[in-house]
Amino acid sequence: MSTIVPNSEITSAPNKLLAPSVLELQLSTNSAGQTIVTHQHATHPLRISSPFRLDETNSDRAYLYLRNNSPGLFAQDKLKLTLDIQANSKLYLTEQSATKAHPMGSKDKAEVNYHWQVGESAIVEFVPEPVILYQDSALEQTTKICLAETASLFWSDIILPGRLARGENYQFRHYKHFLEVRSPTEELWFCDRLWLTGKQNRFREQSLFASHPVLGNAVVIMPDLDLKFYQKAIDNLEQPQIIAATSVLPNERGILIKVLATRSQQISRYWQEVLNVLRQLNNQSNLNFIPK
Repeated sequence: MSTIVPNSEITSAPNKLLAPSVLELQLSTNSAGQTIVTHQHATHPLRISSPFRLDETNSDRAYLYLRNNSPGLFAQDKLKLTLDIQANSKLYLTEQSATKAHPMGSKDKAEVNYHWQVGESAIVEFVPEPVILYQDSALEQTTKICLAETASLFWSDIILPGRLARGENYQFRHYKHFLEVRSPTEELWFCDRLWLTGKQNRFREQSLFASHPVLGNAVVIMPDLDLKFYQKAIDNLEQPQIIAATSVLPNERGILIKVLATRSQQISRYWQEVLNVLRQLNNQSNLNFIPK
């Protein structure tokens, strides 16, 4: 079942949304074991692609693309994305293009909110395109994930502090992200708050951040994962162009990865290697080329 709402949310200003944009998505498995979309509701400018089957060994996993049909995020834009990934579903979720946070007034901001429900034995991999923080932009994001005990999660992001090719480095106002992972019984497994200032950032001129301005974060949670073995495996990955660090989540729930790089493509390639190690431990085929 799907519902697509037309562009009635746009005001006379060409890029400003009158109401919050919503995407509601539910996935489950069919009788053949394939993950399918059983419900979707979307309002402009958010859209979701039809599922692709890109694994070589089977067609169980659904590959989906999030699409934002607007030029990016503008002042007072609000996006709300709700995902219900039911038991035994397998999902790889990505985006077709980078998220661009455009210049805004001194008191304005854009907001993006994710709410995920991940069922028993489901496998979710979220590998979005970079967030690019233009000059004078402000973006606040929340990601709240309710994860079943037997579910697996790979969540990642990439943050560019400006249009670096134009020399626009740390000219945004601020970027705020709150990430929370809980069990179905509301037990808090992991919480991370990122508050990144732009023009007022005291560290942006220091050699480490000036030479590696692109930021990446990832969280890996998988039942029965040998954390020490996995951590050692990803620490041993060749990474000459990036700086990466790993740490074990509280109560040994999973692995947290932090990365600095000179370009977003370097982190994208690293995420693929990290994800392939996880897939191999889970007896799954490696990640193939994802057409964009």
